[in-house]
Order: sequence, then C-alpha cells, then structure tokens
Amino acid sequence: MTAGEFRIIALTPAGLPDARLVFAADRAGHLGILNAETGPFPHAAIAALAGRTRAPFGVKLGPVDAAALADVAAHVADGLGWL
Repeated sequence: MTAGEFRIIALTPAGLPDARLVFAADRAGHLGILNAETGPFPHAAIAALAGRTRAPFGVKLGPVDAAALADVAAHVADGLGWL
C-alpha cells in the first residue's frame, strides 16, 4: 500500500450477525469484519462467509467458550484472516 492509499474496515453492528456487509466490503476491495462481541455466537454467518470472500474476512469476538473458539479456528483455512 502506498502513502495515498487506505482501506476501509466495515464492521457489522454488534449483535446483528449478518454477513451481507462483510460480502459488500469484500466486493469493494476492503476488509469486512463480523462483529460477534455481543449476542449469540454467529455460527451460521461465519459458515456463510467461509470460502466465499476474495480476501480474508475478520471476526470480532467478545467472551467465547471453547466450542466457539474451535469453530472460529476451523474457518481459518476458509478465509478467516483477522481476529
């Protein structure tokens, strides 16, 4: 990246695990992050993103249990690149 370039980070609203904003950011060449810091863990949204973005996507986590962390780790090979 040169000095005049920048990237937008598109962060979904906390507690609303909808992958559409992450997909839109990816299509525009920016970083999309699924905000999972509150509410139920978004297993379905992470699975929907896995392998379907051109660039790595991210997940913002709050307190998680071992099962949720294992689910996140399972998607690293599918494009999860930011935590």
